[in-house]
Amino acid sequence: PQIFYVAPDGNDANPGTEAKPWKTLAKASKVTAGTTVLFKPGRYEGNMDITHSGTPEAPIVFRSEKPGLAVFTGGKSREYTVVIRDCHYVQLDGFKFDVKPDRRWLLVQNAWYCTVQNCHMELATIPNPIRCNNVHYSKFDNLKVFRSQARGSDRQVTGDMWNNDFVTHTVFSRIYFSR
Repeated sequence: PQIFYVAPDGNDANPGTEAKPWKTLAKASKVTAGTTVLFKPGRYEGNMDITHSGTPEAPIVFRSEKPGLAVFTGGKSREYTVVIRDCHYVQLDGFKFDVKPDRRWLLVQNAWYCTVQNCHMELATIPNPIRCNNVHYSKFDNLKVFRSQARGSDRQVTGDMWNNDFVTHTVFSRIYFSR
């Protein structure tokens, strides 16, 4: 399998090697089947829009090199920081989501056989920071979903933290919620 690296001080003109990593989530999201992308520790601004599929033998894997130390902060142009859309056999592993105001964490849409695991999602300020729509045969495991701070007009915490629409044959295990 191919392995590429991303680092906050990288450059997207680099070849994506450990010595010369890429910089942006957008660049990382363009990889294809059989690729693992390792994220060095640090904060990453921007968005990932994952639309390429892996295969059962060659998934696409996005992993924090040191679990919890690659932090996604969101971008300016989209409200979901990571979007897994219209694809299959994609894995997201070990990230922390500490997003800017008015950004959401994760959208998984029209996806099969995807895995999101070992992630810590914190401080969303708007409702529905996680949404799964038309997701099947996937797995969400060991996720910490903390401190969603969406507020209604009465200043009370409001809104769902996770919405599932048309989700079947999907495993949810070790999901820890806290408002």
